[in-house]
Amino acid sequence: MKRILLFLAIAASAWAQVSSLPPAAAGASLPATTNLINGDGSGGASNSGIAPSDVATQDYAQGLVSAISIPVQNPGNSIVNCPVRYSGSGLTYNVGACTYYIGGIRYTSAAIDLTSGVADATNTRIDGIIVDNTGTASILAGVAANPALNPTPDQSTQLAITFYSIAANATTPANVTTDNIYDEGSEWTLATTAHFSNSATAPLVGSNSISAAAAVLNNNFTLTKPAAGTVDLATRNILVFKIKASGAWPTGASGATAARFLSIWWLNGSTQEGQQVVVRDGTFGFSSSSTAIQLIAIPTSLFGIAGIPVTTLKYNISGNSGSAALTFKIDSIWLQGGLGAPPLPATVMNFKGTWNAATNYNPNDTVVSGGIGYIALAANTNVAVTTAATWAPTAPNSATESFASFTSQTSVVITHNLNSLDVYPVCYDNGSPRQYIGFNTFQTTSLNTATVTFSTAQSGRCGVLVGGLGASAVGAVASVFGQTGAVPNLSGDCTTSGSSAITCRPGASSTPGTSHTFSGSSDVFICTGTCTLTVPVPALGLQYCAWNDDNVSTVITFAAIGSGARYENQARTAYGTAGTGTLVSAGAIGDLICIYGRDSTHYVLASAHGTLTAN
Repeated sequence: MKRILLFLAIAASAWAQVSSLPPAAAGASLPATTNLINGDGSGGASNSGIAPSDVATQDYAQGLVSAISIPVQNPGNSIVNCPVRYSGSGLTYNVGACTYYIGGIRYTSAAIDLTSGVADATNTRIDGIIVDNTGTASILAGVAANPALNPTPDQSTQLAITFYSIAANATTPANVTTDNIYDEGSEWTLATTAHFSNSATAPLVGSNSISAAAAVLNNNFTLTKPAAGTVDLATRNILVFKIKASGAWPTGASGATAARFLSIWWLNGSTQEGQQVVVRDGTFGFSSSSTAIQLIAIPTSLFGIAGIPVTTLKYNISGNSGSAALTFKIDSIWLQGGLGAPPLPATVMNFKGTWNAATNYNPNDTVVSGGIGYIALAANTNVAVTTAATWAPTAPNSATESFASFTSQTSVVITHNLNSLDVYPVCYDNGSPRQYIGFNTFQTTSLNTATVTFSTAQSGRCGVLVGGLGASAVGAVASVFGQTGAVPNLSGDCTTSGSSAITCRPGASSTPGTSHTFSGSSDVFICTGTCTLTVPVPALGLQYCAWNDDNVSTVITFAAIGSGARYENQARTAYGTAGTGTLVSAGAIGDLICIYGRDSTHYVLASAHGTLTAN
């Protein structure tokens, strides 16, 4: 009879009647694949109640019982942001600062810890966490029974956030799973770049916090599950952490006020899985202007990797190119399952696919252009993603990192802040399509900067790749090592076909083995045992690489060159002995050496893995 009445209500389009329907029957919840905000799987961004098309779905859900559920709210009741997590101890929950609407009126409530009463001796009880029209978060206790039923909020004054089940005689809630990723630094394995540390100075909780001290673009930290373990976010509802800012985060286009925010994503090993989630002012209730400790709760569904095992969580400083820096602390990073997923905030980033000139974009919309993600800083239409005042790049992907733009220059400094010497440049012009520009020299001047030079003045953009040589050209080649127009045939590695086609390939690289003589302008070799490599006298632009085969731990030796030539040391501070010096690896799995001809007497170290000695 109830279904008949509901469907009659829909047929009559009596929205006033639908909007005043009582809450779902106690214990009812939507199917697991249905968005808890709209109840229709649309992924909407506000809890604005049910629409007529939702009624059948809600009626179907009447027979479903779960330990935690969120009932249907009145249309005038909605949650902007209200993070909740289980504290990990007893029956206490941590509730962050909340913003919400009741009866169309906006309210806020302060962060608070809430503790349920003692469990019943005989039956299960379901308690709820609610906020009300006095700006207070509190527990709405249920009645112990078999079966247990959700307590019913007064929807004229109260708004339900989540419900949880307490079994008879239990001292903790049922069905809640917690992965403690970071509390003190000994849980998951913490790795940091420059400007991040595991600090005991003024921790947010306990003895340590992850501290960012003037962290610049692309500084980051990772947390890896120990013992080669994995986690599946399909079994977890939320990623929660505490953060305390030390000042407003910049939102400018460049320089010392360049926009900065946190990009968060997951990896399986070194491979990024799913999509990045951005935390910036206004998202997930975060405000960098507040110096209070703030609780952030991110629905794991936003990462888009349910069912995909992951090992590592990464936090990265992202934003526009510039020198702006952030100082803040992060603590208590947890994954939790069995807790009702928090409603998606209205300000959460919205992925809009590939950038399109005809699309209207709103703040926090994200797009992809040229393989790089960007987030909208302001509403816009047909504004190029390279416009720093309107768009900011999200964290770079696993290959391409930071770029520097230049006009009519023969030298370009790239500030990449990757804390690594193992980088290699990629340069393009400003044309459409962009064309690859060959460089004259390249030098990693520090762990975070590199310099590229050209034989003739060029205009365009240069970036770096991480971990070795190689780049993919886009469009026709505009110049080769600074030469434009007709490029002469190069002995040993290039052939011509017809009047203009040029085919270049590495010199006579050989079958993997234990010795090799490099030739041509570029050549590679794979070592299967103790390995000796002979190189020609250096010349500008020569490139040679050698590495150990899979699971091979053997010493790689670049032999003495003679002619007063020498190899650069791994620290990039000096060169070995002229003429008689060698370059030798320590003999470990994964050893790799790539050298680059700087001039007629020097090979610089372009890329390396493992420990090297320049004798």
